[in-house]
This record gives sequence, C-alpha cells and structure tokens, in this order.
Amino acid sequence: MTTEHKEKLTDYISGLQSLAKPSSTPIGAIFIDEKDRLETLKEFKGKSVSVMHVNNRHEDMVLGDLVSAMRSSKTAVLNIQNALPAKIYNQLRNIAGGQTIVMLAGKKKPEILNPIPSRAKIILVMSKQFYENNIWGELVTSACRL
Repeated sequence: MTTEHKEKLTDYISGLQSLAKPSSTPIGAIFIDEKDRLETLKEFKGKSVSVMHVNNRHEDMVLGDLVSAMRSSKTAVLNIQNALPAKIYNQLRNIAGGQTIVMLAGKKKPEILNPIPSRAKIILVMSKQFYENNIWGELVTSACRL
C-alpha cells in the first residue's frame, strides 16, 4: 500500500466519525482493487480495528463480533468479497438508524444495542463493482475510493 493510500485511509477513518449524529451510526464504504485488498486489511489490523470476513463465516458469527465491536465503541470493518447475507444487511440498516436487536444462533436472548455508543462506526470494504451492482440506499453514509 502506498503512503498516499495509507494517508487517505487514515483521513477517511477520522472523518467518518464527524458524520455521526445522536441517533445514527456512520457506515462508510471503501472501494478497493482486489490486488490491494490484503494490504488494506493489514493496515486496519495495524490500527487495532476489528476486521470481519463476511464471506468466510456464518452470518451470526459475523453479527456477534459486530455487536461486540459496537458495544465497545470501536470501528468495525466488514470485508465483503462475494455477497452480503440479508440478515447482515438488515442489521446494518438498523445500526445505521442508531439501534439494533438481533437474535443470534445459540443464544437464548437477543443482543440489544439501543442506543449504539456514539463512537462506534462501521466500514465496508468492497470492490467498486460490488458496490455498483447492489442496492445500498441510505445505508452507506460516505464512500472512499482507494
């Protein structure tokens, strides 16, 4: 990853928090070329950001980690390569609205965040083509092309 891309990534993460409102959680999207995906994810991990690989894990495992990150007021990165399961998409919509109630497999009670801590934010990492081929509506607060 070039120094320019690292600086742009750092500026984007910092600026995303300024978009938060009392009743919403910012969800950003970063468009990357596949050749830069691993290096970009390493950069996030180096900043102690939780990175969740959506397509390699059960949706409830991803959502459990996501809720945990939100509860801790952390930034969570969802690495999306092929598809975004409907359950995750629906919960992202709820999170964008400032709250979420999700029933996870193996749990007796739902996970509830109402409201979601104000410093929490989510970044979706995906290819530009994936973004353009799906309907995101008002889910994504801002986007950045690396």
